[in-house]
Amino acid sequence: MALKRGERVLVISPCEEGFVRVLAKQVGDAGAIDILTDHVMNSAMLKQQYSDLPSVSIQVRGPAVKHVAYQAVIWLGAMTESGSDLAREIQFSWRLLDKCGRLLLALPQSHPDSNASLDEAIEIGNGLGFVSRMKRRCDEHCMWIGVKYLR
Repeated sequence: MALKRGERVLVISPCEEGFVRVLAKQVGDAGAIDILTDHVMNSAMLKQQYSDLPSVSIQVRGPAVKHVAYQAVIWLGAMTESGSDLAREIQFSWRLLDKCGRLLLALPQSHPDSNASLDEAIEIGNGLGFVSRMKRRCDEHCMWIGVKYLR
């Protein structure tokens, strides 16, 4: 997903450190990467891990999530830390995205039924109003990018 300087991005944890560092370079100092975690203990560890990146902040899931106009939400993996399901996370992403915001969902092929899960996610997303921008399946991952258009 191509990110622009100055964009505000939400990454639903868990995620790899190298990936977050690449995102931080893409959005630059004017942008922001918020990593959403389910656990306060993980929050402290992640804050320390990314302390050298001023554009990265850590948020714990709950009513304290302040910003609701992200340009992109990125969700890597089939589950969140707490194991919530696809429908819940896609609806959550819809609420947090600004109009024309993008949702990137990537599932590892090692996940059982990843192709079926991706098809289900696309169906849920299209039902909410996401328009498919890209769908890709390869040996390692299957992914989908949906764009939020308001009706």
